Amino acid sequence: MDAALRLLDAGATLEGISIEGVAAEAGVGKATIYRRWPNKEALLLDVLVRSEPPEPEYPGGRCVTRWSR
Repeated sequence: MDAALRLLDAGATLEGISIEGVAAEAGVGKATIYRRWPNKEALLLDVLVRSEPPEPEYPGGRCVTRWSR
């Protein structure tokens, strides 16, 4: 995932990123990437979800966004 983030930070577009490019950036073979993610879309979804900051906790243990709904 770090390799995909580095590519995005360097200006790569979502369409321009490939499994081959991510593998090359990470210094691993394509099979290593495919062991964890079945395709590019699954990898990029995981990257986007994990790069989101966690929701802040409100006093009392409630999540701010859940509290405000």
